[in-house]
Amino acid sequence: MAMQDKDKQEIRERNPEEERPKHQAIVPPSWRKSPSRNWRWTASAGSTNPKGLDGRMQLNTVYRLAAGVQVRNEVFGLLFYDYRGPRLYFVPSRNLMTDTFFEGRQSVGTLLDQLCGEMPWPRRQIEHQLGQVLTTLEGKGLIHGESIC
Repeated sequence: MAMQDKDKQEIRERNPEEERPKHQAIVPPSWRKSPSRNWRWTASAGSTNPKGLDGRMQLNTVYRLAAGVQVRNEVFGLLFYDYRGPRLYFVPSRNLMTDTFFEGRQSVGTLLDQLCGEMPWPRRQIEHQLGQVLTTLEGKGLIHGESIC
């Protein structure tokens, strides 16, 4: 019995990937330091931008999930599941937003004001991070924005 445990340990040491659950995201160490400067997604060229023509964020916009998409909160941020694919998207947004934001009840401006009151980051940095997340999600077809005025 002890020999089997030793063999298993030896296998784990040679292949640590074998012990990690298949659904667990591998998050590079650089993402763990500062989510604001280490965002790794890029939006598709055809995506709409949550910023207007003047480069300022459209604060009077609400976002909803696209048909066939679900989202849930995770320790690292958000997990999106697209049934049309099916595909999983891991969004390392941490505490930037929760899944309830995508119910279309809270505007971007309200969320931005709330985050500025809770986080020690400058408003410009929070706005940039939020803009990147929303642009990427919209570019991938997971969410769509609607102006409320």
